[in-house]
Amino acid sequence: STSLYHVINRGSGKQIIFENDLDRRFFMSRLDSLLVEHEGSLLAWCLMDNHFHLLLDISFSDLAHLMHGLQTNHAGYFNRVHGHSGSLFGTRYKSEAVETDEYLMTLVRCIHENPRKAGAAKGLHYRWSSFDEYTGRPVHIDPSLVLSVFGSKNQFLLFHNASHDDDQCMD
Repeated sequence: STSLYHVINRGSGKQIIFENDLDRRFFMSRLDSLLVEHEGSLLAWCLMDNHFHLLLDISFSDLAHLMHGLQTNHAGYFNRVHGHSGSLFGTRYKSEAVETDEYLMTLVRCIHENPRKAGAAKGLHYRWSSFDEYTGRPVHIDPSLVLSVFGSKNQFLLFHNASHDDDQCMD
C-alpha cells in the first residue's frame, strides 16, 4: 500500500482560484502548516490560475483531513479577500495513488510541465511549481524520495528534458 498521492482540483466552472501571488503564498503557507500537522510531505506541486497539482506523501486517512482543511481555508480566504461568496471549488478534489517508481517519475514531469503546456511558461522554470526547488533550494518540498528514485539531480534533469509525448497523468 502506498502513501503517495497525486491530488488535483479546479475552481468551480474553471473559475480562477489564485488571482495573484498573495493568494498563492497563502495557499502554500497553509499547505506547509497542514503537512506538519498531518505528518505528511510535499514531493511536487504546481499552482495554475484555476487549478492545482500536489504530489503528497501522507497516510490515506490524513489526506482527506489535510485537503478539507486546505480547501476550506483557501476558499474562506479567497472569498474574504476578493469579495466573492459561495463555493470556490466545483467538486471534491481528485486523487490517485502512485504505486510505481516509473509512474512517480512520469507524474513529477507531468506536474512540472503543466505550466508550459498551458502556455504559462516557456520551459520548466515556473515560479509557482516545485521544479526550481529540485534544481536549487527546497522551500516547500522534501526532494529526497524523488531524487533517490531518479538517482541524482542530473538524472532528474535529463528525464525532464528527454523527448516524450506520451505521458499519461490524471488531469
